[in-house]
Amino acid sequence: MLFHLLSEYINIFRYLTFRNVGAAITSFVLMLWLAPFVINKLREMRFGQQVRNEGPSSHLVKTGTPTMGGILTWSVVIFSTLLWGAWNGFILITCLSVLLFGIIGFIDDYAKIKQKDTKGLSAKGKLLIQSCFSFIVLVLIYLMPQYHQKSEVLELDIVNKNNEIIAATNVVLTQDWEWSVSYLSGVNKGQHALVGGQYDPETGKNKKERYFNIPTLLENKTDTQIFSSKVLEDDGFKVITDITRNSTDDKGVVYNQSHKFVTNIYKARLFNSFLVPMYTEVVWYWPLWMAFAFFIFIIVGVSNATNLSDGLDGLATGMGISFYIPFGVFAYLMGNALLSSYLFYPYIEGAGELTIFIAASIGAFAGFLWYNVHPAEVFMGDTGSLPMGAAIAVVAIMLKQEILLAVAGFMFVLETISVILQVFWYKKYKTRLFKMAPIHHHFELAGWKENQVVVRFWIMGTFCAIVALATIKIR
Repeated sequence: MLFHLLSEYINIFRYLTFRNVGAAITSFVLMLWLAPFVINKLREMRFGQQVRNEGPSSHLVKTGTPTMGGILTWSVVIFSTLLWGAWNGFILITCLSVLLFGIIGFIDDYAKIKQKDTKGLSAKGKLLIQSCFSFIVLVLIYLMPQYHQKSEVLELDIVNKNNEIIAATNVVLTQDWEWSVSYLSGVNKGQHALVGGQYDPETGKNKKERYFNIPTLLENKTDTQIFSSKVLEDDGFKVITDITRNSTDDKGVVYNQSHKFVTNIYKARLFNSFLVPMYTEVVWYWPLWMAFAFFIFIIVGVSNATNLSDGLDGLATGMGISFYIPFGVFAYLMGNALLSSYLFYPYIEGAGELTIFIAASIGAFAGFLWYNVHPAEVFMGDTGSLPMGAAIAVVAIMLKQEILLAVAGFMFVLETISVILQVFWYKKYKTRLFKMAPIHHHFELAGWKENQVVVRFWIMGTFCAIVALATIKIR
């Protein structure tokens, strides 16, 4: 909102870094200010935590602690994001994902409170609703123009030693991913010639390497000198082409003036491209139906992983901060044409605004943690933990960094795997692999104090985030 209202008049509001700081501070201050009132209100409404009887006995004292603190957390995040961010598709879709998964969490929490039980929604029912909401979000992402064909124009000027333009032309990337050329001005305006390399989306390479010649213009006359061009590289996200002006002097000697041009481009299948860390090219392209299935699995899986981790005071919230930070960095890099080109990442126009959402989330998490550390005054509940995973999964999908979810969020993955292994092991051998699942309870029962488990998981989560950030340069 402030970007749209003030950036035209106050230059500093155009800068992402300034608006990121503003979003984080706004979220943090609002959480500290509003949380006491909300906690008291939740206590008055008797929205208290229900604790599993089969859980650690030390947790029984937490019964009745106000829950559903996620309502405040995500309300603050959405407010701060819309206040400081530019309202583009990235911002709006991410906020929508928070709202949709927040509704699921609210219904689940409310059912637990009314039934005075820990079951809430059935597992099948929750998964079905999560999958449907994920599909809606993915359709909106798919419809964004950033993930489809878009033409880019290279304006090529050849200058002499006096920096006077002696020839000029446009090179256009068409939606067929062939190069085409048209004159800018002069007697031959409107002429076209096919040029360059044709892109093959299945292999991520050029089918052929082609040369082309372009008659140049000099003083509104057709020059006898020519341009020639060769596509040097086309990795699916940028094209490097070498433009050479071939000239002949008075003695008939041919000499060249060579200029290398780099442009970031969008490919028609960016949405369903599959990238892996430390590799600069597209590994493969999912069939569209498979891409949707894979992304739905990711959103639902990460959402439930953060939900499972919300079992100790401050555990999910603290790990969430370190989990979110790397994706804020990636959003900033990939939303910047120069940095993304330098680091061999796809440039995604407008994606930089996702850093505003990340900053607002981190500020809100920090503010919530103020009241959520042991002994917790309020719990996030499913209302908070489900959107935490869903939102960052949506961000990762938008940035084409889905695999990094497992790296930056490895501690959440570990929690989920421990539950899966526990269920499998018990069904097969009728014994428990862990003392209790998720695995944070295993360490509690092994003798670690609650604060020890939480802080040690925070430390490990921080190292996972650092590893994710290290992939930026290891490519």
